[in-house]
Amino acid sequence: MFAITEEGSKVGSEVKVPPSGVGNLIKQAYQAGGEYQWVRETAVNAIQAGATRVEFGVDVQSIEKSGVLRRYVADNGGGMTSANIKDYLCSFSGGGRRISAVDNFGQGFKSSCYEWNPFGVVVASWTAEEDLGAMIWIHRNDDTGAWELKDFEVQDEDGNHIEYADVLPVGDSLPLFELDGLDVALLKREFMQETGTGTVFLFLGDSPTRNTHDGDFLRGETQRNALKYLNDRFITFPDNVTVKFRSASRRNIDPEKGRGGLLVTDPEGTQFTIDDSQVKGTLSMVPSGRKTGTITLARDTKLDWYLADEALPATKFSRGGAPYICLAYENEAYEYRRKAVDYRQFGLPDEMKSYLWMVITPPKYKEGSAEWGVLPQGSRGQLIGSMGGPSDIPWDEWRASFYNDPPEAIKEKVMELNAQVSSGADPADRQKRLHRIIDKLGHRFSTSHVVEDDKGNTPGDFDKTTGGEPEKPGVPRGPRTKPGTHKPGGRHPGNNVVVIPRPSGSIQGTSRPSKEGLPDVRWEKEFDRQDNDVRNRNAAEFSRKEIGHPDGLIRLNESFPLFEGEYEYWGNRYRHVDSSAITRIVKEAYEDEIVAKVLHAKQLVGSVYQDGDTVRTFNNGDLEHWTRPEALTASLLGLLHIGDKIQSRLNRTHGRAGE
Repeated sequence: MFAITEEGSKVGSEVKVPPSGVGNLIKQAYQAGGEYQWVRETAVNAIQAGATRVEFGVDVQSIEKSGVLRRYVADNGGGMTSANIKDYLCSFSGGGRRISAVDNFGQGFKSSCYEWNPFGVVVASWTAEEDLGAMIWIHRNDDTGAWELKDFEVQDEDGNHIEYADVLPVGDSLPLFELDGLDVALLKREFMQETGTGTVFLFLGDSPTRNTHDGDFLRGETQRNALKYLNDRFITFPDNVTVKFRSASRRNIDPEKGRGGLLVTDPEGTQFTIDDSQVKGTLSMVPSGRKTGTITLARDTKLDWYLADEALPATKFSRGGAPYICLAYENEAYEYRRKAVDYRQFGLPDEMKSYLWMVITPPKYKEGSAEWGVLPQGSRGQLIGSMGGPSDIPWDEWRASFYNDPPEAIKEKVMELNAQVSSGADPADRQKRLHRIIDKLGHRFSTSHVVEDDKGNTPGDFDKTTGGEPEKPGVPRGPRTKPGTHKPGGRHPGNNVVVIPRPSGSIQGTSRPSKEGLPDVRWEKEFDRQDNDVRNRNAAEFSRKEIGHPDGLIRLNESFPLFEGEYEYWGNRYRHVDSSAITRIVKEAYEDEIVAKVLHAKQLVGSVYQDGDTVRTFNNGDLEHWTRPEALTASLLGLLHIGDKIQSRLNRTHGRAGE
């Protein structure tokens, strides 16, 4: 029989990881991470330690003494004492800062750096309390596979053994004979001398001769891409923080003709140039002459936008400075999106990807809160939603918010770009011609929907698949407006909530004919090659939502072989007709075809169909499925009747072929 007393103590055992298992945890965390994560971890740790200067350098001593290019990271933060340097770097979830699911995990540096440095990482740190500094050399024991601190023999002035120690004071000089006498005291950079504090990490790789200036050799990293990663990963740096990145390259040249960098010579006489670059973050590429602003999207999410007056030159794209859409969390960038299709999903024309930067900052998840927010995934490679992981990032809601109420300056730029695009056809003539298609479709393929109406006589239930904007067919969404929220006497005519007819339904509805607006048409010389070749293999695309085109926009690829072949075929038959007239008539014929197909597809949205024993309605996800570029392209191929239309128009306006 057991009794529980008020002052009873807990007897439950804590879950612990045995020392033999730490190595596996480090390896698994490393494998879950990504390239250049060590760059992110060391930079963030330095800034959080209060550093105003962070330097990713190449150690001069290692070149001069050993001919080895070793990467170091130095900062002038608060540093680590001889007591806590050991604790922070030998504990898998240690680091001296608060450990939580949303702040620090206490493993970033260890999991991103140890695995590719089994020979070791030399760490030297200076604090205000210990100006002599402290040094450790952490490495992997080849026999046990465990990560441990290297032991150093401490001797007196006569060379007599005193003890073994794994943390040593740096003092004025501390040579490491295993590294050809490299003096740890000289690792302290000049900018660290000014504050007297800071930390240096020297990466040794897997042997005394391993070059580590490129970073993680196991992943094939390069110093060039490490610099790019720094600029891409951080949106900006704090105003009081300077970040430098040094690159080393072999130079067999006269020192008088150097590029201005530091020249260093190894023991064999080979010269190396070490050049400095300042890291400013990804927003540094945004032109200074720009418009900018902030709006609020769905779920209390902030969007900062930056709009350039002129399109960014192609050279900027090749240097990684292309405009982008990204997520932001604590001033770090996640999920870069730079393709035209990414901008189109926000209702923006393709051209805007050369003008517009958008930084989306969702609310940060508060630990223990029931409110939605985001937090970084364990390896810091992506953001996840607090309710459902990566799939809980509400891109569709943000796109809809932006499309429904874009900033005025962006709307004006879109209108300006639209005005610059000419299809070569008279707009008024096109409208008349295409409106005839609406009339023909209305008579032949008329469809109707049952919409909620308190005075209607058709019972039914709400259709949960047409109220939202699902990306994929069959994704359920709730109705736009909940029952009982409208005024007595029926809904406003423009608020058409679809009802599925059912004799047992609790909602009253009225049948209304489908009426869809006419999509605009734009011919483009060539679909954007900066996305990928897939777009160029399609003849047409349809954007259901695009600013300035409330009923959607159809893009036709003028360079698609189908159209080029038609221009040539009819040009050879009607040699007396100017080529521009033939091009116009061919375009008109294909415009009629594609508009009819898209318009018919739009009219079907909301129509009822039977899915086994279930009655459903087509939704916007189905529309996007039917109007995929591949589907539209296929719909324009092999149209034998279109030749009759083209010939009829040519005969009517220019006479018969050969006349």
